[in-house]
Amino acid sequence: MDSIVKMVVNELERREMEGLNLTTLEKKINISSGSLTHFKKGTELGFDSFIKLISVLFQESQFNSVIREVCKKIQKPKNVKMALEFTILNGQYDVTLLLLEKAERENIKIGKWLDIYKLHLDFQNGTLVGNDLLKKVKETKSKLPPELVTALSLLEVYAHFISGNYPTVFQLLDILEHYLSAIEDGFFKECYQLRVNEVKAHCSLLKLKIHNARELAEEIKNKNFCAKLSSNAMYIIGMSFLFEDKRKCIDNLRAAYDILDKYGVNEKAEVAKHNLNFALIHFGEEVELDDLDERAHLEAKKGNTEKALKLLDECVKIEGDSAFKKYYRGIALKCRKTLYASLGEFRAKGDLFFAQLPKLALEKMGEESFILDAFFC
Repeated sequence: MDSIVKMVVNELERREMEGLNLTTLEKKINISSGSLTHFKKGTELGFDSFIKLISVLFQESQFNSVIREVCKKIQKPKNVKMALEFTILNGQYDVTLLLLEKAERENIKIGKWLDIYKLHLDFQNGTLVGNDLLKKVKETKSKLPPELVTALSLLEVYAHFISGNYPTVFQLLDILEHYLSAIEDGFFKECYQLRVNEVKAHCSLLKLKIHNARELAEEIKNKNFCAKLSSNAMYIIGMSFLFEDKRKCIDNLRAAYDILDKYGVNEKAEVAKHNLNFALIHFGEEVELDDLDERAHLEAKKGNTEKALKLLDECVKIEGDSAFKKYYRGIALKCRKTLYASLGEFRAKGDLFFAQLPKLALEKMGEESFILDAFFC
């Protein structure tokens, strides 16, 4: 790890000249006394310690590139396992691929971790989803340590979450808590608990358990574990204010975008930008847009019916229809039937949170609240 050691050691020595005490730093990042002295001589640190050290020594904009360099050089099997989980968690999927190829090429003994994190990568890249993913998980899930059983179970959760099968997600989350209790390694336990809490926070939002969603998201945010997790937490906090507080909603969604942009997590930053644009349009703000879906939403909100419908027709041809697109069409046409169809579709998926969009539109058109409230029972 000569090049990485040299880079980090140079920064350490620069900080020491500025008055940084190594013993104090070791306590701050919770590693054993003398670890940094051994590291300066070439000993490979634990990956979890690397993360903490890099967070202290380097700027946010440098963090991901330094992590990438660390992942190119690590050799200890446990460090490779930790790095696989962290890079998936942080959305650095190109680095995950780098690690998988490195483990195979250099014959680093990580056993089933190789196969299971290949599945995670295939899922994140969209090449393995739905029933194909669930079938693969079922085939792989036998005689594994609790860490890998948890990693596979998380894939099941994600598959059902994306398909809108929320009752199954809730059941699997309960089972996951049991698996988590059997994990002894602190790093993996923390990573997987953060993943579980992230899904719980999303589910709480969809079930209109707003306080619980914010509480879980604040806990994730305060951990400051990685950019992607922090951004997702700020998304949940921001979106939870969509029907309550314009400023809190937009500020948190903008922060969710900014952190990903700052760390260079570009693919996820695009999603965060889309979420921010959605809220800006919802609140009647002017915003420059390229996305067909967003433009349709904007024109519908502005009352430009013809433009909105034309954009929606194009969008449906490309992506298919959805509860959101029905909502946009409903507000563009001021059509109760279309808005009820949107409300019913959101409700059928178990998404009570965004079901409030057509509900509020229908209330503005004079629909009785007690009729609409029946959809939320």
